[in-house]
Amino acid sequence: AYSAPPLKLNSRGLGEVCVTLGFMLLPIGMDYLARQTFSLTPLAAGLSFGLLVSNLLYINQFPDRSADLQAGKHHWVARLPVQQARWGYVLMMALAYGSLPLLVVSSLWLSLPLSLKATQGLLQHAGQPAQLAPAIRQTIAAASVHGMLLASSLVAARLL
Repeated sequence: AYSAPPLKLNSRGLGEVCVTLGFMLLPIGMDYLARQTFSLTPLAAGLSFGLLVSNLLYINQFPDRSADLQAGKHHWVARLPVQQARWGYVLMMALAYGSLPLLVVSSLWLSLPLSLKATQGLLQHAGQPAQLAPAIRQTIAAASVHGMLLASSLVAARLL
C-alpha cells in the first residue's frame, strides 16, 4: 500500500502517516494481546519510534526527488520546494521526542544527538543529494538506538 498500485499512499502524500501509524499500532496491538487492556505507554512508544522510522523514509526522498517527480510520485519532498520540505524532517523529529512519556525520556537522549546531527545535515544539504549520505546514516542510527533504548526502558520500568 505504501508504494504499489492501486493505493500508492506515498505518492499521495500519505506515506509517512501510514508508516507512523503502522509502527504505532503494532505495540498497541501487542500490548493489548498481552494484557487485555489499553495503555498510553505503547501509544507513545510506537508514535515516537514510528516518527523516527518515517524520518528515515522522508530523508531518503531528497536524493530521489527529481526521479520521483518524473515518475509521478508526489510525496511531500517532491511537492514542496526543497527549502520548505526539509522542515518536515524537523517537525517529525520534534514530535518523536516530544511524544515520549516522562518515564523513558532520560534514557532516550542518547539517540537525540544523532537526530540533531542528521537534521543539521539535511538543513544544510537538502538540495545537494550527494551530500546527504551522512545524514541518512545518522537517521538510521537514531531510529535504531531509539528503538533499542525505548524497549530497554520499558522493560526496566516494568521490572521496577
